Amino acid sequence: YRHKGCRLPGIFAVIAVALTLGLVPLSAVTLENLRGLTESGFEENLGQVKQDILFLTRRQGQRIEFRQAALTVVWKSGDRLQWFFPAGPGRPTAAGEDPDPRRSHYYRGSDQAVPNVRHFRKLRYKQLAENAELLFYDSGNLLEYDLILPPGAKPAAFRMRLVGHSELAAEPDGSLTIRIGNRTVRQRKPVAYQIVAGVRTEVACRFAPGQDSVGFETGPYDPRLPLIIDPVLEFSTYLGGNGEDVITSVASDSAGNIYVGGFTASAASQPFPVNANAMDPAYGGGYDAFLTKLNS
Repeated sequence: YRHKGCRLPGIFAVIAVALTLGLVPLSAVTLENLRGLTESGFEENLGQVKQDILFLTRRQGQRIEFRQAALTVVWKSGDRLQWFFPAGPGRPTAAGEDPDPRRSHYYRGSDQAVPNVRHFRKLRYKQLAENAELLFYDSGNLLEYDLILPPGAKPAAFRMRLVGHSELAAEPDGSLTIRIGNRTVRQRKPVAYQIVAGVRTEVACRFAPGQDSVGFETGPYDPRLPLIIDPVLEFSTYLGGNGEDVITSVASDSAGNIYVGGFTASAASQPFPVNANAMDPAYGGGYDAFLTKLNS
């Protein structure tokens, strides 16, 4: 089982416990998604969180809430980034796919039990603009989604609106960076393709960002066939430990590597992540400076 949280405000205990049946594998942290291992898959909402949230997934340091036609990334610091999906003429729907055998049980006092909460490995939105679908899933330790456009749909008409960011820009390597204060969310260069006579055929594709929205521009393709656009979300702010971690500088090079500098107060119990080649891998107390290179 997993204990999801316990607070003791004064002498009154407010306890939230989640028991998960089955084993949760722990894998090595990758440079592409530092400290970003999904803990819960896509968890349905049966009343354990706000009513307008349909599904949620928890990652270390943040929570991602999926609503009717939107998702919200919420960091422990209170920072928020909202994505709004363009709706079609009908009511957008979201449904979990590929069920996980785990179940969670929430208890908040003797009369507030939410048992048997299911988890899914995939989450699919339907009835969006252009009759498109969005399929969210985990690829390794990365949150990935496919934009699935049916025959005749126009990719340029599918634009997602963002709220909560300070900067939105396409990078020379084709990726998209989204700044939220000192945080950065990065989407890799999108890959687009069609299945033509049973063969995967690549289609040129790039991000088309505006001030508060992002869409896609594609090269020639067969409009009689479905078109799949496949970006990957990388949350670079997973870099950190269990204490205060502050990023003061971010830079990149021509190869797409990212350099992050700042200071950390993360202690030995869950330290700031370093590798075997670090100049000083041990936490020295107080605040330690760091300079980290993230491979492209």
